[in-house]
Amino acid sequence: MHAPHFHRLRLERFPRGIDNAHIDVSVSSELINASIALVEAIVREDVQRYFWKQPLKAPNVEAVDVFRDTYVELSRAVVSEARTLARPERVQLYQLSVFKLLFALVDRQLSALHKELDESRAQPARQVSGQSLELHEKSVILVRYEDAIRYRAASDLIRVVMRIENSVLRKMRKTVLGTSWPVSEDMLSNPILQLGGVGTADDFIGYWPYLLYDGDAEKLNQCILEELSPWLPDMVELSGDDDETLDKTPRIRRDQGGLRGYVDIERRVQCLIGAGELESDMLHAFDHAEDVEALLGGDSDEWPNAESWNEPRFERTQRELVSKLGRAFKRAGIKHRIEASYLLTDVYAEFGVSGSAAWVFDYLTGNIKRKELMRRLENALGIKDPDSAVIRLDQLIKKHKPLGRRAQQRLIVRCVRDFMHYRYQLKLAYWMFQGMDGLRLLNGVRECELSRANSLLQTFSSDAADGDANRRVVGHVIIKADVRGSTKITSEMRAQNLNPAAYFSRNLYDPISELVKEFNGEKLFVEGDAVILMILQYESGVHGHLAVARACGLARKILQVVDAKNAESRRLGLPELELGLGIAYSDEAPTYLYDEGHKITISPAINRADRLSSCNSQLRSLFSGQGRASRGVEVVEVLSGQMTVSSGDLVRYNVNGIELDAPAFYQLGSELKLHKVKLTNRRKSSSTLYQVGRYPDANGNAHWLVLRDAVVRLWMGNEVIQDANVESRRHFHEVVTDKKVIFAVQQKVAGKQRKPKAGTA
Repeated sequence: MHAPHFHRLRLERFPRGIDNAHIDVSVSSELINASIALVEAIVREDVQRYFWKQPLKAPNVEAVDVFRDTYVELSRAVVSEARTLARPERVQLYQLSVFKLLFALVDRQLSALHKELDESRAQPARQVSGQSLELHEKSVILVRYEDAIRYRAASDLIRVVMRIENSVLRKMRKTVLGTSWPVSEDMLSNPILQLGGVGTADDFIGYWPYLLYDGDAEKLNQCILEELSPWLPDMVELSGDDDETLDKTPRIRRDQGGLRGYVDIERRVQCLIGAGELESDMLHAFDHAEDVEALLGGDSDEWPNAESWNEPRFERTQRELVSKLGRAFKRAGIKHRIEASYLLTDVYAEFGVSGSAAWVFDYLTGNIKRKELMRRLENALGIKDPDSAVIRLDQLIKKHKPLGRRAQQRLIVRCVRDFMHYRYQLKLAYWMFQGMDGLRLLNGVRECELSRANSLLQTFSSDAADGDANRRVVGHVIIKADVRGSTKITSEMRAQNLNPAAYFSRNLYDPISELVKEFNGEKLFVEGDAVILMILQYESGVHGHLAVARACGLARKILQVVDAKNAESRRLGLPELELGLGIAYSDEAPTYLYDEGHKITISPAINRADRLSSCNSQLRSLFSGQGRASRGVEVVEVLSGQMTVSSGDLVRYNVNGIELDAPAFYQLGSELKLHKVKLTNRRKSSSTLYQVGRYPDANGNAHWLVLRDAVVRLWMGNEVIQDANVESRRHFHEVVTDKKVIFAVQQKVAGKQRKPKAGTA
């Protein structure tokens, strides 16, 4: 005996969406439109042909062809992406999303038919014509047989999908992923999903005996599991079937009835299958109904058959097992109902009276007499002579009465096989419902934008332009450019009757906007006299791993542009701009909120970048008084309290300088190969340590990046001194913009690289 092939659904690997409950999913509009056309064609054709009995029009072949081409193209793209990202669970999520979409569209199309009929009947012209009665009859049929209509449409729809899956896609998945069915084939084609849970009795008995539909499944489950307990895996146990146990069973369903059939199946699963077996997310040998049938001797005239067990004496065990099961069924009072269920299955198709399965079953079990059945059949669709119908039924019963020496034993084996198959399909349906319940198909633009902005949206599209939407954001860099003295500049320009808004736009905001595009970043907002920028880091792609390096390059470019604009301003007698820039890194995606359509970015890196770009006014005055004011960054620790800072605080001097926080520096070390270079001053009294590397831009051109690795000094009174304790020294990192220093570092690195190794010529 062996368990059916099965891959557990691994949807826990996806983050919860913006509602903190479901996985947000967006499917390409091409597939949605193709699905809508296909579902509409199938539903309308089934209703007209099988229920309204109208002449059949030519089937809509075009809708099937368009859906097939669109579905195959998108499936190929999803599988290829899953292989590239090494995330096969994306294929599982995609298939569940498609099936949830299709089932939802069937329900939507049925609602559209109801509305269409109601609107047609409400028109005055129809009310006075012969069409009024016809429309009324159609409406009654649609209401009365809605479950049957839905099942037929869903069944036809899934048949189309599985035909595509078996003819093209399973081979492709096997080649690319190494597995044909990431979601079990039995799970996708599960009739329980097509029935919408339990469905109608007429449709249910096409798969399983009526006994399982009528509420005797729990008794049958009790008998079978108790008698077969020595053979069952440890995970299989009897589920509590009393109301108290069921009421205490925790439910995590989130759809609240949105998925048709989930509530019914959840209830049945809780009655028939233990929690341990469900939570294992695994199948076992007794889920393979054919193996269970073989264990009990098979279903042939030569019963029992022990050939598959390679042990002739096993026939005795098979006889004992079947005898025990028969006695258990009799004690439970369901043996005669089992016989009636299978007799109903055999005669009902030939009886041909829709919607009468429950009545015929009651007749077969003796719950109702002949006259009562005739009375009920008077209300059946298409029955003109109930007496003749019952006569025909009696003939069919006589024809299909089980005969043969081993008929009773074979019936028991058949019942156990069908029950175990139903139990297996129940588990698959429950897991499938759980999977579909755990995702949410987004179609609103605002919801999609919010989910995508927070790196929560799982997008399935064959369009290459959606590549970044499918890549997961794993980090981000914040760049803050803080403008010094903007209030003073504005006041001076107004005094000269000049436009400060045009000045700032031309000299700062517009150039920054152009640079941001060049570095694949985005401008988050302008806050007073500061500009906040961001560059995202993706989990895949060469440039997606260079977020900090590109942020440093962008910050340098900003200072270069401001220097050029300042040179022009000096010639024109206009004020000059002074900046302080801070770069902070966070190893997670930023969070986004929306306020009246405006996206708001939430990130702890914004506050850190704000501190890095600041310039302490007292420290600046101190440096100016000592003649030490210049471009760049200095960080000091306060030892004695100043007017605006406390002891132990770190304060900054940042004048047209760029400082990186520690996370950004360490991330840069993972992005680039950094070389250490020491440069001594002209007097050779001190040296400065630099970290240098090269990074490629979006066009593949390499650029030098030089960082100053400096020590945090101490501020005491009117002095900034060096810490004597070498081990306790803290460091900070500044992006170097001085061209002379950069050139000197480049020359030193080039000299190191050309220097021959020891022992070589």
